[in-house]
Formats: sequence, C-alpha cells, structure tokens
Amino acid sequence: MLKLAALGFVFIALQNPVPSRGEDQRQPDSQHPQAEQSQSKDRPEDVRGTPKSPVVVQVLPIPTSPDQAANDQDKRLREATTEGWTIGLTAALVAATIGLIVVGWYQWRALKDHAIEIKAQAGLMSEQKRHNLIVERAYVSLSHLPPGLELDTVQTTSGDGIARSAVRLDIRLQNNGHTPARITRVLLRPFFGASLPADPQYNEGEYGEARGGFIASTGSVVIGQEWLLPSERLTQIKSVGNLMRDEEPLKLWIIGYVDYIDQFDVRHRSGYARIYDPRIDSRRDYNKRGFFASGDIAMGRAFDQEAFDGRNNLLFVGLHTYDYDRPRLRGEGNDWEDQKAN
Repeated sequence: MLKLAALGFVFIALQNPVPSRGEDQRQPDSQHPQAEQSQSKDRPEDVRGTPKSPVVVQVLPIPTSPDQAANDQDKRLREATTEGWTIGLTAALVAATIGLIVVGWYQWRALKDHAIEIKAQAGLMSEQKRHNLIVERAYVSLSHLPPGLELDTVQTTSGDGIARSAVRLDIRLQNNGHTPARITRVLLRPFFGASLPADPQYNEGEYGEARGGFIASTGSVVIGQEWLLPSERLTQIKSVGNLMRDEEPLKLWIIGYVDYIDQFDVRHRSGYARIYDPRIDSRRDYNKRGFFASGDIAMGRAFDQEAFDGRNNLLFVGLHTYDYDRPRLRGEGNDWEDQKAN
C-alpha cells in the first residue's frame, strides 16, 4: 500500500511540476512589461556571442601521463632527425645537380670548341685539297711546232674525182703542271668557213683517236697529224682576191682538244683553235735588209731561211669556247669506263 501511494504521488508531481525559481522571476516581468522595458534601458546591451564580440573558448590540453609524454618526446625527436636527414639529402641532391649542370656545361663548351676545331681543320684540309687540285694538278695544253701547217703542192685525186692536197701539222702535248697526266684522247680537225660557229663542231665520228700514255710533269709529247684537203679550197684561201675580200672570205681553222686524267683522278679537256694565215708563207717577206727579191726567189744571199723555217702560220683565236681547260662533263670522252680512274 505504501508503495502504491508513493508511486501515485510521483505521478501527480510529474503532471503538475513546481515552477522553478527562474520562472517565478520571469513571470512578474511578463506581467509588468513597462517595468521590464525600464530595466532594459538602464542596463547595457549584452552583445557577447555575436559577430561583433565573439566568445573565445580556450581549450585546455588534456593532461597526459609521463609515459605518453616520453613517447611524444621520442616521436618528435625522430621526426626532427628524419626531417634533418631529408633536408640534408635534398641539399646534397641539389648540389650534385648543380655540379652536374656545371660539368655538363664545361663538357658542352669543350665539345663545341672541339667541333669548331675539327671544322676548321676540315676546312683547312679541304682548302689544302683544293689548293692541290688547282696548283699541283697537271695542266696539259696543245700547241704546234713551226711552221704550223705545211701544205703539199702535189695533188692527188681520190675516187670521188676531187683533187686533194696533203696538209700536215706537228702538234705538241705539253704538261705544264706539277704532277703527271694520263692522255686518253686527241682530236684535231680542219674547218673551212667564213667564221667559227658559237659551239665547236668537232665531228667526233670522223675525227679524233684514242691515245694512251703518261706525260710527266713539265714533259711533252709531239704527234703528227695529216689531212687530205680539197686543193681548190686551199688555192682559194691563198688567193689575193680572197685575202682582199672584206665580206666573208674563206678561212681555214684547225680546232680540237685533248682529254686527260690528272693525278687526283679528275678528267679534264683542253681545247685548241688556230686560224691559218697564208700570207705568212710568202717567201718575199723573209729577205734580209739591204737585199730585194724577184718573185719568190731572193737575189743573192738576201733570203733568210732560218726565219722562214721558224715562221708560224697558225694564229691564236682566243675564243673561250675553243681555247679552254676545264673539267669534263659526265660522258665526255672515251675513258669513263676505265676502272683506273673514278
């Protein structure tokens, strides 16, 4: 019974709670609003906990035990040691990297200087080679021996019924260079006309012949050439009427070339062109002073045989397309299949 009475009392207390002290104090304020407004005006406004005056809460560290403090101290020492090693290793890597950069830069400069030196040496060698090719190589030229053309007065008639006379020429192959030359072809031909064409007409199918042999430095070789030319044309060239003509007189040229290979395996061609002047063969022009001649026969001892024998009736033409010394183009000549020279 007592227990039931106690439970009932507690239940009633919960259904009708007793007002707290704060509620008793607030109730009079709600019942007397004017008094509350008067009191609020008298005390300052409480702005704590607002953005203007935030509340600062100090969090105190949780006390640790001595063992935990020792562990924390050891941990901090290990982290400091690890951080020190990390900083040291990083500094060492940075220094090594900088050292490698410096060494690499010096190596690059050294390689660059070496490359420049090699290039300069290559240029010097190339210049030396060019010097050798120009200065030390062979220079073969064609020239003729006095008197130049020798015209035979004896005429022969071939099967075509045209009278022809023999014309002979002794030609000299002279090496004016410092090294030997190998001769591979010589071509010489007569050409009749009023003037030479702009480009030489060597007519290689009819003229020229392969030659072999070497010419030493400053050496020479003499070969003979002979042609049977129409006597009528030769007579016309020597005639006074032809010589006195102002417009397109008939002329005779000897043109040709020599092919050779120098010591440096470079193929060259040296050109030749001369024009025949029949007036130089006039014997009356070789009388000694104080004497006179009758026709082609000099009176007494007036005729200068030595001067006549030393005459030169082939005059230099001076056209760069005929008188030259140049490297041959691929296919010029008959020695490109020769394996001894490349």
